[in-house]
Parts: sequence; structure tokens; C-alpha cells
Amino acid sequence: MFFKKKKSLADELEQRIKDMTPIKDRTVVEEKIIDSFVSDFMDFPPPNFFKKWFYYKPSHLWERVREKIRDTKQRLTTGFPHHEAYGFTDWFAQAALPRLKFMRDDTHSYPDLPDNSKRYGEADDSDEGLIKWKKELDKIIWSLEHYDDDIMPIPPENYNPQSRRTEFSDGSIQYEPIDDRPHDFTPCKDHRKRVQDGLDLFAKHFYDLWS
Repeated sequence: MFFKKKKSLADELEQRIKDMTPIKDRTVVEEKIIDSFVSDFMDFPPPNFFKKWFYYKPSHLWERVREKIRDTKQRLTTGFPHHEAYGFTDWFAQAALPRLKFMRDDTHSYPDLPDNSKRYGEADDSDEGLIKWKKELDKIIWSLEHYDDDIMPIPPENYNPQSRRTEFSDGSIQYEPIDDRPHDFTPCKDHRKRVQDGLDLFAKHFYDLWS
């Protein structure tokens, strides 16, 4: 008895590429102007009552149960659920933030910062070195709180957000902006630099993070 070998994902993708219609052979089926890029994906009506409560809700609940079982199994085998590794930055920020905030509010000592007259030692809240150290901690905390902020570029004046949506005979869809003037990415770059400055401080003071 012979069993058909299951295709790998790479084989399936290769076959799909071979089956695709060459770009030069496809024809335009429909062309229209939409309010913004891929805004047509938001036009789907909400699910009806029965589909919402007897399909989506149970499906989501079962998925959560499966995640709990999977996470528990991974904790027992590797010591942690694997999604904490796949999304390490999120997990690390969530774990570090409350501890860093407690350290900032509770600490009475500080490391050797530039222009400090002392090295390590006890200090009160009026001590200049302690004030500078807490400001350094504030920068680290800010970076961990805001590293994932969705900062948008500034569009040009009187920018038209509409897009041209073109559907082709092979089922593919193409979106082209009506207004193709470049955006100003300065806010994105400034935010990323500020986040990186705080992360650099974290690395610089890694051995100083004790209260």
C-alpha cells in the first residue's frame, strides 16, 4: 500500500507561483476610488446574533482554553510559555516596568553619574546625585513604556488620502495612492531616537540597577 507524500509549505508555495497568471496576461476587472488605503476591508457588515454567540464566541473561548493548556505544557517543559520568547520585547517591558518604578521611588542610593561629587552611598531626596539618578531611571522607564507607540508621519498640506483600487482577472488587487507626495517621517525618527536613548541608558547602567 502506497501513501502519497504530503507536500511541504515550500512546495505548495512554488506550485501556487507556477499557477499564477503572468502579470502581462491579466486584465482589469474593476477600478474604483476608495476613501483610504485598504479601507474597503472595513466594509464588512457585523456578524448576526447567532453567528456571533454560537460560532465566534465559542471559538474564541476554545482558543483561549487551548492557549492555557499549551502555555502550561511549555512552562513544565521549558520553564516559560514560548510566546514570551516570540514577543520578548513586550514580555520584558511588562516585567521590568513595575520593578523599575518601584526602584525609582524607593531608592536612597545612586551610582557614579557624571558631575556627581560622591560615588555610591546613602542620600536623601535633596541630594543632587540622587535627583540625577532618578531622572536617568525616568528616561529608561519612558522608553519601555513608549517603545511600541504608533507614531504616524505627517502628511503634506491638503493631503488627499484616497486610493485607486484595481482588481484584476487573476483575483489580485492593487492599491495606488491618489496623492503620492512624500510624508514627513521626522516625528517617527525623533520618537525612535528618544526610545533608543533610554534603552542605551538601560544598557549603560545595567550593573547599577539595584536599590
